[in-house]
Amino acid sequence: MAGTVTIKINKNMKNLLLIMTAFAMIVAISGCRKKIDCDATVTWKNCTSDTIFYNSDDFSCSLFNAKLPPGQSVSKSVGHIEIKNGTQSTVTTYFECSRGSFYVKVEECNVVQEIH
Repeated sequence: MAGTVTIKINKNMKNLLLIMTAFAMIVAISGCRKKIDCDATVTWKNCTSDTIFYNSDDFSCSLFNAKLPPGQSVSKSVGHIEIKNGTQSTVTTYFECSRGSFYVKVEECNVVQEIH
């Protein structure tokens, strides 16, 4: 014969279960924080229909010595970045070209920045 089992949970037990559930959720969410530790690279992509002129030796220099045709990209290592446990060590990099001056704060290991 099948019977029904009834479990009575008192108020203290309910509170304990709520606290344990909340703690488990906090632990799960805290493990999802962004953790980055790498040598970062920025890629500048020419999304215009014109050739862009830039300096291949120093992207922040306005003495242009190189061409970036439409649809092409150029990449450069910008150094070490680290984002862990609420602390950040990031880089802001600049790109001077015939279309103007651009910059990006690098917070990922590989960043693609489009020039329009």
